[in-house]
Amino acid sequence: MSLICDTSRMSNVTLNRNPGYMKVYNFENLPNSWRLWGWCNWQLGIYAAFVYMVALAVGARFMENRAPFKLKRALIGWNFGLAIFSGISFFRVLPEIIDAIGTSGILKSFCKLEESNHATYFWSLLFIIFKIVEFGDTVFVILRKQKLIFLHWYHHATVCMYCWFLWSTFDPVARYSFALNAFVHSIMYFYYGLRSANIKLGTYLPMALTIIQIAQMFAGIFISVYTSYVILSGGECDRPWSNIGVVFVIYFSYFGLFLNFFYQRYLSTKFKKVK
Repeated sequence: MSLICDTSRMSNVTLNRNPGYMKVYNFENLPNSWRLWGWCNWQLGIYAAFVYMVALAVGARFMENRAPFKLKRALIGWNFGLAIFSGISFFRVLPEIIDAIGTSGILKSFCKLEESNHATYFWSLLFIIFKIVEFGDTVFVILRKQKLIFLHWYHHATVCMYCWFLWSTFDPVARYSFALNAFVHSIMYFYYGLRSANIKLGTYLPMALTIIQIAQMFAGIFISVYTSYVILSGGECDRPWSNIGVVFVIYFSYFGLFLNFFYQRYLSTKFKKVK
């Protein structure tokens, strides 16, 4: 992939090595070349999603006449490992968000990104790389011959493309999107880790988790609608229409799918019992 691309938007954002609101560790100080690499190679998310889709078909065919693998210990380690990573990512991105809200207010911070820091950038980069790593969730589903629902593979494929695209554009909303996703995933993978260890947690915890995921999607829709309103009203907002459109479509589709999942999993069975 060529490194010849428009970097004008990237040059408008200053990366602070020593922000006053948090400590940045030496390993988090990435060279500026990584900024250029990320800006010009966002298509990696699309390529990875394409390979993922092909692998789904190949994997299903491979396991067609084979007995399912148990992989219990591997699955426990996988889930708890991703829970820890997601939790660390959330807490390393959160300070910038708190500072932005304190400086500009939450609504204005949706539209302005004049300064970031190396810690946020470092963990955001790892975050989008882990969107590819998280394809491993589907590997476990296929190897254990569990039911692969549309929401699962659609979410994995599209969130990978979406995160790589959003990260590369220095969208002010990216930090919110990443922080929310990392927060939800820290809870989700911790729950999956407990479940894979055969720890019974009842039905209310997974129900609450799905509600949190739905709330996350609603937040993404709200931000897109609000920033659209700011632009159409003649206000200043450093969000291209392409970004707003992508975020809205992605989050709206997730919102509908998770609502349907919630209804099918937790409500429809109750209605059937009542009848």
